Amino acid sequence: MSDAQTQTKQSKLVSQFSKWCVERPLLGVLLSLALIMLGLYIHDQPTDGESSTGLLMRVHWSTVFYHFFVILGEAIFVMLVLHVFIEKANADAHMEHSQVAVKNMEVLSAAHIKELMKTFKDEGNKTIETLKHNLFAAILEDKMPAEVVQVVLENEFFNTNVLRRNLKIEFLFQSEKEKEIIITQRITFDMQYISGKDDTIEYFMPLSLSDTPVAEYAFVEANYKSLSGPPEGEYIKLTKDENFRVREYGKNNEKDTFELIEPIVLAKGETVNVEQVIEATYNLDDKGMFDSYYVNNHTIDIIVAFDLPKDYEVGIYPTFPEKLLPPVRTSANRRTYDKIRFLVPGQGFGFSIKKQ
Repeated sequence: MSDAQTQTKQSKLVSQFSKWCVERPLLGVLLSLALIMLGLYIHDQPTDGESSTGLLMRVHWSTVFYHFFVILGEAIFVMLVLHVFIEKANADAHMEHSQVAVKNMEVLSAAHIKELMKTFKDEGNKTIETLKHNLFAAILEDKMPAEVVQVVLENEFFNTNVLRRNLKIEFLFQSEKEKEIIITQRITFDMQYISGKDDTIEYFMPLSLSDTPVAEYAFVEANYKSLSGPPEGEYIKLTKDENFRVREYGKNNEKDTFELIEPIVLAKGETVNVEQVIEATYNLDDKGMFDSYYVNNHTIDIIVAFDLPKDYEVGIYPTFPEKLLPPVRTSANRRTYDKIRFLVPGQGFGFSIKKQ
């Protein structure tokens, strides 16, 4: 084995031994003390009764082993002490550096968070003000070109404070005679105050009826109850004569507009369920009759149902794309279309009724 290989092997053994001592400091301390005590024990052995030659040899080797064990023990002890102090110094320096870094980050983060919170608050207030005035405008601003949004808003296409949900329109057969058929139109829906700058609004429950050469309409009754209060709340019954004011107009006063004398006050987010009953008398010829229904509020989830004898044929003609009209569902004398997802004011459907 060459000198270089021998030196490498010795260095490796020393490194492994040092690592063992550092990983087991208590055993390392005990080992260092044991080696020092062994050296002292060898050094203090009695030499009486030995020959001069034997004495010289014994003193020589005793001195050698004494120094070897004592120096090795001291070396291990010093190595462990230095390791402890160096580790502590490194840990203290690392801790101090970490604390300074954390403090700097806290200062920077506090300033950054404060700025972010201010920006968020300003943007939030701006958004809230926009939503208060017009919910649909706030939604459209990020979806459509500004010019298109402006035209839509100027024409009040999406200018609404209330939203009507769960509209159900039922055409219920009552009677027939000769060329005449009487149908009750029962209309129910939920009306909700969704956006606006005021905490409350007045809802007058408007209803417009227009007689035609083939149809006459009569407003029968209306009822409502709040859906935001206790579930056991009862319907408040309204009569045409006591609770509504009517305005007649048209060439022959054939048009009527009804609205409440004392409006329903809706708090923001509040919903009322409304029921309106209308009686329609239609003149039927060989071609049947045609009528129409259009909504005057933004409306979502619409159900249309016709409850007529089987010998009556019904057709429905939407003002929206016909592919959005759900297929008819029939049961007994009832024909139902559900659900039409969304209608804006002016949209609706025409319908025809013909006796086969």
